[in-house]
Amino acid sequence: MKSYIRNLPFVNLWNKWGIRAGLSIVDQIIFSGTTFFLNVFLARWLIPSEYGVFVIGFSIFIFISGFHQALILEPVSIIGSTRYRDKLNTYLAATVWIHCVLTLIFSSVLLLVAIIMRLEKNSLFGSFLGLGFTVPFILFYWFFRQVCYLQTKPSLALTSSLIYIFILFLGLITIYKMKWLSSFSAFIIMGIASIGASLVFWNSLKIKLIDLRWVKVKLTIRNILSDHWRYGKWVIGSAFVSWLSYFVYLPLIGIFLGFASVGGFRAMQNTFLPIQKVLTALSVLFIPLAAKQRVIQGKGYLKRNLVRFTLVSILLTSVYVVPVVLFGKPITKILYGAGYYVDFVQLLPWLGAVAIIESMGYGLGIGLKVLERSNSLFWAQLIGTIFTFSLGLYLIWKFGLYGAALGTFLALFLIMIVESCFLWNQLRQA
Repeated sequence: MKSYIRNLPFVNLWNKWGIRAGLSIVDQIIFSGTTFFLNVFLARWLIPSEYGVFVIGFSIFIFISGFHQALILEPVSIIGSTRYRDKLNTYLAATVWIHCVLTLIFSSVLLLVAIIMRLEKNSLFGSFLGLGFTVPFILFYWFFRQVCYLQTKPSLALTSSLIYIFILFLGLITIYKMKWLSSFSAFIIMGIASIGASLVFWNSLKIKLIDLRWVKVKLTIRNILSDHWRYGKWVIGSAFVSWLSYFVYLPLIGIFLGFASVGGFRAMQNTFLPIQKVLTALSVLFIPLAAKQRVIQGKGYLKRNLVRFTLVSILLTSVYVVPVVLFGKPITKILYGAGYYVDFVQLLPWLGAVAIIESMGYGLGIGLKVLERSNSLFWAQLIGTIFTFSLGLYLIWKFGLYGAALGTFLALFLIMIVESCFLWNQLRQA
């Protein structure tokens, strides 16, 4: 009887993908929970203006990570799982070299900007200095996690997340007790945690130190760079305009309303961060699978499963958003105390609507990525950017933080409409 049950199709499917999906979700919950609680603790422990400085610095990090995502992480997920799956060791070793060169460029630019800000006595100096020292290590940890999912090892990613969160919060509590906590020291602790979480389990992956020798990768690195650039050139543009259409609202709030308002706006955004990261976890697991099956089964497979993924995303987000909006005030007091941030609770319905509209776009983005239509993502994000720097600016100037929330919603809605048109055009003959 037990052997019969084990051989049932749905049981085999669960054993193959259900456990992995579960581990992926748990891992992403822990990883996103780290970002969530990091922001909560910093909002509680730092004065609002200093937390606003950290938030703007982190938004700059997101901007930089978009280029890393375009040239390394996304191509690894798509190209690594298809074209280089038979010679994965050499491929990943070459990608490590690309990562090192790219992040050293990022680090040099950030440190140069930090020096200029120091000379001009700009408050953002600490964030840029901390980022300059730690960006290569934080992004290396992100690369490590991507390789875990490429090799279908979510359990390894989960273990590294546990180590990351332990080192991060041990470091944060230590510097807080020693009264050293600032935007600069927060980024330094993130870098230290990233080093510990990625290097401890590096040997568990299919990348050995001997494979990292230049003589082993120099013959293939040019082809890999070419493949990554062919896929990622539009993703780079998309990452750039995506930041300009969404994350740029945080620096704009700082310009119009001050750093303390940036902290308040981000504190309310943080309440929806967990559900966003759960959907990211599902996306990370689904993209390599969809890329493989699209080659094997064609666009019909992709069309059916994108509809299912989108419906699940909307359902999960709605179930999460409704109680957060209804009980926003007590939740805010639990997270941040009864002080400054309670005054921003009225933003939660607007930001909840942003989270729901964002959930609708996950499936659209996955479909265009799997079909390697990064140019479509670029044009969609460009329309959102044009909106942000026209009507979006006016909304912030006229209505303050409410205008920023409304502008974010409308920009994402426009992006979703354009992406759906592009994707439908690709799938209509499936």
